[in-house]
Amino acid sequence: MGVDRSQHTVAYPLGGPTVCYFAYGLNIRSAVPLPELAVREATPDITIRLGRVECPTLGHDGGEARAYRSDDEEYIFQSPAGAVLFRGGREIIVDATPGLEDRFLRLFILGPALSCVLLQRGLLVMHASAVVARGAAIAFLGDQGQGKSTTAAALHARGYDLVTDDVAAIEVDAIAGGHAILPGFPQFKLWPETAAALGDDPDSLPLLYSQIDKRARRVSHGFSSTPLPLRRIYVLADGETPEIEPLGSWQALTELTQHTYWIDWIERLGQTEAHFLQCASVVRDVPVCVLRRPKSLLELPKVVRLVEEDLVRSGNG
Repeated sequence: MGVDRSQHTVAYPLGGPTVCYFAYGLNIRSAVPLPELAVREATPDITIRLGRVECPTLGHDGGEARAYRSDDEEYIFQSPAGAVLFRGGREIIVDATPGLEDRFLRLFILGPALSCVLLQRGLLVMHASAVVARGAAIAFLGDQGQGKSTTAAALHARGYDLVTDDVAAIEVDAIAGGHAILPGFPQFKLWPETAAALGDDPDSLPLLYSQIDKRARRVSHGFSSTPLPLRRIYVLADGETPEIEPLGSWQALTELTQHTYWIDWIERLGQTEAHFLQCASVVRDVPVCVLRRPKSLLELPKVVRLVEEDLVRSGNG
């Protein structure tokens, strides 16, 4: 089956109907359809609506996106998706760019937009994917293209339930003696060659949006819908052969800081100290290792076996 690459532009009416969804432990009422999320009618914790957003008239800093703080409760974010207002961790108002593809808008909402609201709600938000091992979560951190989704999807194929892909929201000191990862939503974002290596037909999987060849792979079973204690973190890195090496506290702290979602704006919005304390608390309680491996998908089974062996040695397997 071929992949639909047609442009579906945003045409949702202002003040149109809303649906209540569930993700990251929160009820999300949205005027933008989000079919990636489970529907759950409940009192909303977060509301997403379309509206007009006036951005501050400040000079562009050279990046593709800009963030501003209007007061303690409001952030304004300007990006290719449009202008977005985040209010108190409770509301997202989207002023979408005219002609924007709806799939791109959903991708933006489910990534940067929700990440910002989670940040406003006091969570530590990481660029990471996570799966379940013996009733706890293990997370994979890494730069874009480093293989977070690939590694988590390979473990999912081995029977490990998915917790979240690409965005990991961590409640620091949420449970006695530890921290919890909130469940995201049941979907992987995979390149076609990765999907094929895991036994899927890439052409049967929908594109994330028309300008990128990455696919959305829905998870119909094996998804954890409850918060789980975080037990182990792997930082993905290139290497000639698969190997795992524990990181010292300072190295681990550096990695968590580097792979925090919105780190540039955390610094700009004056939250560096609070963020440092969150990362330090996680490093104090959760072992952090570097997982080096070749990028070749042919080595993926060896990488998975190495992780499983490490989990057994650490008492998490």
